Amino acid sequence: MFLMPCKAGGRHLLQDAAQSFTFCLPLQTSEYPDIVQKCNDAFALVQGSQITCMAAGSIDGCVTAINNGQADFTKMGPSSAFLANREYGFEPILTENYGGDAGNSYYGVAVVRKEFCQDNQVTLADLKGRRSCHTGYRKTSGWTVPVGFMTDNGIMEVVNNDDSVPNDVETVASFFSQTCAPGSEYSQLCTACGGDCSASDRYADYEGSVRGLMEDACDVAFTKESIVPTVASDGSAPEAWATLKMDDMRLVCPLGGCRPVSDWRTCNLAAIPSQAFVGPVSLPRSAAGKALISSLTAAGQNSAFISAAKNIDGSEEILTEKTQRLDPISETTSFIDYLGQGTQQAYLGIEQLQASASGSSDDGLSGGAIAGIVIGCLAGVALIAGAGYFIWKKKTSSQSSSSGYGEFKGSSGVNPLTI
Repeated sequence: MFLMPCKAGGRHLLQDAAQSFTFCLPLQTSEYPDIVQKCNDAFALVQGSQITCMAAGSIDGCVTAINNGQADFTKMGPSSAFLANREYGFEPILTENYGGDAGNSYYGVAVVRKEFCQDNQVTLADLKGRRSCHTGYRKTSGWTVPVGFMTDNGIMEVVNNDDSVPNDVETVASFFSQTCAPGSEYSQLCTACGGDCSASDRYADYEGSVRGLMEDACDVAFTKESIVPTVASDGSAPEAWATLKMDDMRLVCPLGGCRPVSDWRTCNLAAIPSQAFVGPVSLPRSAAGKALISSLTAAGQNSAFISAAKNIDGSEEILTEKTQRLDPISETTSFIDYLGQGTQQAYLGIEQLQASASGSSDDGLSGGAIAGIVIGCLAGVALIAGAGYFIWKKKTSSQSSSSGYGEFKGSSGVNPLTI
């Protein structure tokens, strides 16, 4: 069973007879004027449940809409789902399945040029003093997983010299000589970028981080496993800017050594769960909610629905482009089972990253006191992974309103935690 919420919200007592639901899009209709209608058209192909769409402007807005009873479910990446589960008891009800070996996961990897691995005894520690490209500041595969993993394993020393700067910023900027983490307002994380360090920077997102590696702006690209085999000059869909073949690059393995980019199954930093449809704790426990899950599972086998729901007007807020089907999540599956052991370890690394600052936090509570309060509220082994993340979010949200870890207060800004 998933964690029960500390805070009330959403349509907790759904009428079992009612099978009409509202899906929330975390988008602005000013930017996507036709998105609601196209979303309605896609969900019209779902048999057995009537689903209509609304737009709430952001993930925060969708969480607020669900808690206010205006919507029933939305789609989130694992980091946003983690926060929503922690704060409101939201649960993933179905996950995207990407087919092939990946299935319901994708894998965070560290990609380097082949020359870096001439000594096959190299480790992630050998990246110290090098240049790094990340998919984005506090994106899951490009930031949270590698930074959390290297901190948790003592590879990256925690730095906490400036209370006005989040610890993860100081720590990463101290470990690497130059860094590009698009979406950050901190100049320390923009020294290797190819533009304005925004989400549209040439080195932003999965492909952009690899482009930074190819254009010699960085020495390591933190991305996901499918990117290099796709965008390389001999890949399945080579980019015009690609200057390296797949064999020109290697993966640095977490236990040391390097492997070809095709060996991501055994050389990755973490298996990261796929994006999921998420709703309040009551949703999968009501008869109507069970009917919704059944209807969406069946629709996930329908190529017409999959095609209609993918990449609408450049948005992947219903289904991502590579989704092959939808898989239901059992009620007996714990949230940590969904999150995965490797991703859990990354969050434990984040706990360590923030622990040194807990004594000076303006919150007036030590890390242990906060963890005790959270454990008393949520109870369960999953909290071991989440306590430090909760502390980290509290401190960094007070340091910067654009920290990237949304407060779920209904802000109009786009929350980057969708991947």
